[in-house]
Amino acid sequence: MLAGLAGFAGSLAEQGLQVFDEEVITYEGYVQGRTRRSNEELIDIARSIKQP
Repeated sequence: MLAGLAGFAGSLAEQGLQVFDEEVITYEGYVQGRTRRSNEELIDIARSIKQP
């Protein structure tokens, strides 16, 4: 399954999109273990990602 996800992420990257592991980027500061985040929370998470 991980190989499939890596392939999918690679395909998106080829199109110029960045793919992040939600569990890793939300480890601190966000509630874990839920099945669905609100659109507002997803937007907040996306805006919080800092690129070096």
